[in-house]
Amino acid sequence: MKRKTGTILAALLVIAGGILLILHATNVIRISLFPGWWTLFIIIPTLISMLNTRINAGHLICLSVGIILLLRANGILTGINLWLLLLGLVVVCVGISLLWRRPAPGREASGKAEETYTAVFGGVDGLNNSKDFHSAAVYAVFGGVDLDLREIGLLGDAYVDATAVFGGIEIYVPGNVHVEISGTPVFGGADDKTRHAVLNGPTLYIRYTAVFGGVTVSEEKK
Repeated sequence: MKRKTGTILAALLVIAGGILLILHATNVIRISLFPGWWTLFIIIPTLISMLNTRINAGHLICLSVGIILLLRANGILTGINLWLLLLGLVVVCVGISLLWRRPAPGREASGKAEETYTAVFGGVDGLNNSKDFHSAAVYAVFGGVDLDLREIGLLGDAYVDATAVFGGIEIYVPGNVHVEISGTPVFGGADDKTRHAVLNGPTLYIRYTAVFGGVTVSEEKK
């Protein structure tokens, strides 16, 4: 399978970083680490993910958090409420993403509005049973979203962009649709509980960003 250049670059950077840390720990070489060097493990993967996929709220949040923590580690932005600043940036980034969000592939041609489900400091239960489902965007910021897509129909490929920041997202998908899940975890992740029983036909692409949060995809509702 052909891999994107950004994915290969990310893998090589991670391997190189791991080798350098091993050599430093075993005194083979000495590395002068600058304050906040660990924030590069947030900033660099985020930049690579931005090159690989459409920019979303998760990318903006990760990049902002990484840069702020790097500045703070180097004596800049001291004397301020760091957590309140980070919270404000999270809210602003989500708002910007909602305003400037680009439609998923095929959405502009269909002329249909994209469904959006947003939970901020709360919970949202979403249900979509469209027989011509195209795309949806899901945001959980310090909250949770349950999105039931088990009754949807696909006439072509469809997309769900899920962003979980200090929150959780549960997505329930049909058992008769091919599902592919990919994304960017930053101190978070995704749990794929689908059976992948269907290999042909239209595909439901679920693209996630999890920042201190999680996204779960399954075929059965709890």
